[in-house]
Amino acid sequence: MKKFLAILLASLLLLSLVACGKEETEEKKKADEAVVNEESKFGYFLYNVNTDGDYEITGFDYTEVEKIDVEIPAEIGGRAVTGIGDEAFKALKNIKSVTIPTSVTYIGAHAFYDCDYVTEITLPDSILTVGTGAFEDCSGLEKVTLSKELKQLDAYSFKNCAKLGNVTLPEGLLTIAEGAFMGCTSITAVTVPTTVTSLGNAVFYGCTALAEITVKGEVAEIGTILLDGCADGLTVNTTEGSAFEKYAQEQGYLEVPEQDGNEEGEN
Repeated sequence: MKKFLAILLASLLLLSLVACGKEETEEKKKADEAVVNEESKFGYFLYNVNTDGDYEITGFDYTEVEKIDVEIPAEIGGRAVTGIGDEAFKALKNIKSVTIPTSVTYIGAHAFYDCDYVTEITLPDSILTVGTGAFEDCSGLEKVTLSKELKQLDAYSFKNCAKLGNVTLPEGLLTIAEGAFMGCTSITAVTVPTTVTSLGNAVFYGCTALAEITVKGEVAEIGTILLDGCADGLTVNTTEGSAFEKYAQEQGYLEVPEQDGNEEGEN
């Protein structure tokens, strides 16, 4: 009988602990949903919970005229900040530099669109994706250091960054989407690493100073008007027999080799 009572008490205690755990989980879920549905504020930063259950910076509430350096927090209240959301800093004319912590893994669409006074930005190696138009129309941007772990540059990532100089594209990058560097009129040379398998439409369209491009890998997907409007006499370096070599020949950037007159079948 004593053994039965002991088992019964243990079972009741276990059920009680499970119930408490469920209540705590439900409370945390409700708290997260509240943050998602209603932005919270930390200093000048607005934030909410992202799909991973971490924090995402969604805005910057700074209305003063003076220009400031912005340092994005790595965590808020003990929870990691892993993302910069869509349009978080869009068209802010009062920030002159941005420091991004290594906790951040993605930058959303138009996150820094039209931030004219940011001249240099470093993307830590934690960042895997840069969203559509993330730095588009940043007219003062001169230097960008990309994450070594970057996998994807979305469409128009750096479109019309007219002062942006040559950018080192990291080995491991897979996709450069449509118009990523369109209108970047200060880029003079670019090397596309071996890992890139997709170059979207008009990636370097209107890069009027671009005089040399090197494509190292076997790019499977190549968009249209990729190099239109680049410098006269553009030099193309690529692997013999590659799809990009064929593309460059078709577009007139590389000469088509003369056919051997002793081809098979001829006498």
